[in-house]
Amino acid sequence: MKIKCLLVMPGKEVQKLKIPASLKFIKAFIGENLLKIKVNENTIIYANQDA
Repeated sequence: MKIKCLLVMPGKEVQKLKIPASLKFIKAFIGENLLKIKVNENTIIYANQDA
């Protein structure tokens, strides 16, 4: 299963992506030190705490 996401990086344009719905993939993509913010039941923000 894939999920829709927005990739937001400083100094770059926001990108729309579809990525695997796997925490393992998200950690590999963003980094191990994740910050998880639950916005509502359908939306979660994952960020790298070190960024």
